[in-house]
Amino acid sequence: MPRNPPSANSQVIIAIIAGLVAAFHIGKIPGALPYLDQAFNLSLPQSGLVVSSFSVLAAVFGLLTGILSARIGMYRAGITGLVFVALGSAIGALSDYYSVLLLSRVLEGVGFVLVAVTMPGLINRVSPAATRAVAMGIWGAFIPAAMSLMLLVSPPIIQFGGWQGLWWTVAGFSLIWAVVFSRTFAKVRLSESTAFPSLATTRSLLKPNPLLLVATFICYSSLFAAVTAFLPTFWIANGGVGAATASRLAAFAVAGNIAGNIFAGFLIGRGHSLPALLCSAMALGGLCAALLYAGIFSFPVQVMMALGFTFFAGLLPGATFASVGDIAPQPAAIPLLVGMIFQGAGIGQVLGPMGMSAMVSYGSSWSYAAVFILCVTLIGTGLAACMQKPKPPLS
Repeated sequence: MPRNPPSANSQVIIAIIAGLVAAFHIGKIPGALPYLDQAFNLSLPQSGLVVSSFSVLAAVFGLLTGILSARIGMYRAGITGLVFVALGSAIGALSDYYSVLLLSRVLEGVGFVLVAVTMPGLINRVSPAATRAVAMGIWGAFIPAAMSLMLLVSPPIIQFGGWQGLWWTVAGFSLIWAVVFSRTFAKVRLSESTAFPSLATTRSLLKPNPLLLVATFICYSSLFAAVTAFLPTFWIANGGVGAATASRLAAFAVAGNIAGNIFAGFLIGRGHSLPALLCSAMALGGLCAALLYAGIFSFPVQVMMALGFTFFAGLLPGATFASVGDIAPQPAAIPLLVGMIFQGAGIGQVLGPMGMSAMVSYGSSWSYAAVFILCVTLIGTGLAACMQKPKPPLS
C-alpha cells in the first residue's frame, strides 16, 4: 500500500531536527578542542581557524548558499547539506594531518550553511499558519540547543572512543537523518522552481527592512559570540572557579537562549511587533552582558546576568525567524533572506570576539569588555528601532 505523507507537524519536527543535527558539527568542537590540539599539535591560530571555520564560511557564502538552495530546491538542498556534514565529519575522523582536518571542516561548514538557509523556508512552507511563528521561533534555537546537547554528551563519547569516536558518532547520526529527511519529504509537494532567483526577487530584498534586519543580526551575533566565548575565561579569572565548573555554568547560560527563541516565536504569533522585540532583545540582553563583565556583582549574580543575557538576546533570532515569511516579499525570496541573515551572523561571529578581545587588551581589564558591549548594544538597538513592522502577506 502507498505510504501516506507525514503530517505537517511531523514534517516541521523533522526539519527542525535536521538543523539541530547539522549544528552538532559546531557543538562538537568545544569539548574536543583540547584533544585536537594534542593530536595535531595545533598552534593558537590553527585552533582558532578550526573553531571559526563555520563562521567564516557563513560570512563569505551565506547569500550564495541561499541562491543555491533556491536553485536546486529545498528538498535536494536539505539532503545535500546533511550528506556533506556527514561526509566531512567522516573525513575528519580519518585525518592524520591538520590540512585534511581543516578541509573536512570546510566540507562540514558548507553542509551546515546549506541546511541552515534551507530549513526556515521549508518550515515556513509546510507548517500550519496557526503554529508557524512558534515553529520558526523553535527553529531559531537550533544552534544553542545543539551546543548545549553536545557539551553534555561529548565527554562520555570522547572518553569511550576518543575525539574520532565523537566525529564518527555525529557523522553516523547525520547520515541517518539524511535518510529520514529524504523519506519524509520525498512525496511532499513543495511547488519549487528550479530557476535561479530573478533579479527582481534579489533586488526586492535590498530594501530598508531586510537590510536593517541583517544589520541588527550582525550586532546580535557579535555580542552572543563574544560574550559566550569568553565567559569561562572571565569566570576563571574573576569568579574563583575551576575550568570544569566555569564550562558547565557557561553551558547552562547558553541554554537560556533556547527559551528566549521559543518565547519570541510565541510573542510574534500573538501579534507583537517585530521591531519592538528586536529593540528589547538588544537593549535588555546588552545591559545584562555589560553588567556581567563590569565585574561589580558577586559571582552568583554574574551567573544570573549571563542567563538573563542569553534569554533576552534569544528573543532576537526567535523573532527574526518567526517573521521571515512576512519580511520576504515572496516565498521564493525566503532562502535568499535567510542566506543574508546567516551571512550577517557569520560576520558578527568573526568580528565580535575580535573586537571584544581588542578592547580588553587595550584597557588591560575585563571591565573594558562592558564598553564594547554597550557600544554594540546601542548600535543594534538603534538599527532595530528604524525598522517598520512587517505586514503579513495576503492569504
